[in-house]
Amino acid sequence: MIKRIENLGKSAFKTMENLINDTGAALAPVNSNSGKTHYENVNLYEVVDSSIQYLQSIADRKNVKINVLHNWKPYSGGTLFAKLNPMLFLRISDNLLANAIEASPDGTVININGDESKNEVRISFQNTGNLMSIGFQCELFSDYVSTKGFGRGLGTYIVKELTEKQNGHIKLISNEKKREYF
Repeated sequence: MIKRIENLGKSAFKTMENLINDTGAALAPVNSNSGKTHYENVNLYEVVDSSIQYLQSIADRKNVKINVLHNWKPYSGGTLFAKLNPMLFLRISDNLLANAIEASPDGTVININGDESKNEVRISFQNTGNLMSIGFQCELFSDYVSTKGFGRGLGTYIVKELTEKQNGHIKLISNEKKREYF
């Protein structure tokens, strides 16, 4: 009984720590000396690689493989640049990859794909977990909406806020062929 209470306390503490970190990332100004959000040309693949390194041990415990792709083909080096705030994009990448790992069944694959057109750079995080219900998809980017239980549900909300803060947009694409990806 004492062990169970101890584990519940650790779980509650971890949930609170995640809420504080996520809320701080969304609300903290990421500014240059001028008081405005700092933007620079960032190689998205380098940031995604940092997220993979940070979360690889969690993926390994679930035997989840992470593939990095370019135009839906194996990535073999190169760059994909966008003008954005590198710290905000790192938080976006960390959240999306963590969600993909958590939603992926053991032994599956996550694909992270980068591509660009004349006017747009896209990065997609795709997992092969169970499809979300239509009702849940409609609420996905709202705060405190989660399939993971009480005290969760800021990740995709913060991703949306940080993406829009940098004049970007995010959407969920869900279908049987490609599964779900952001």
